[in-house]
Amino acid sequence: MVRLVLRHLTGARSNEADVLDLDANSEVVLSREGAVLAHLDSPGGEPRRWQARIIAVEGNLQRFVLVDLGSREGIFVNHRRVPDALLLRPGDVIQVGEHGPEIEFRIEGDVL
Repeated sequence: MVRLVLRHLTGARSNEADVLDLDANSEVVLSREGAVLAHLDSPGGEPRRWQARIIAVEGNLQRFVLVDLGSREGIFVNHRRVPDALLLRPGDVIQVGEHGPEIEFRIEGDVL
């Protein structure tokens, strides 16, 4: 079992973490609407629409990609805008919108 840990660094959920058990077919959706596995709060609590997803690359639970699903504010990793998709590394900081909340990406558990 592999566990994805999204530690909230800033925003309304600062110092909290989403801990998600994953398998090769898992997908993590970052959104403010609907049923989500990881929920981020926009700065100042303003209602905004943005979303992205994190998926395993070809079912490999050692490699994950972050995909921007057309968010208006953009998705950033380590303060650089992600044009469409980007391979994530443990310790990367994901930010929704240039001034949005930041979360740290981590993987724990038995990686095959």
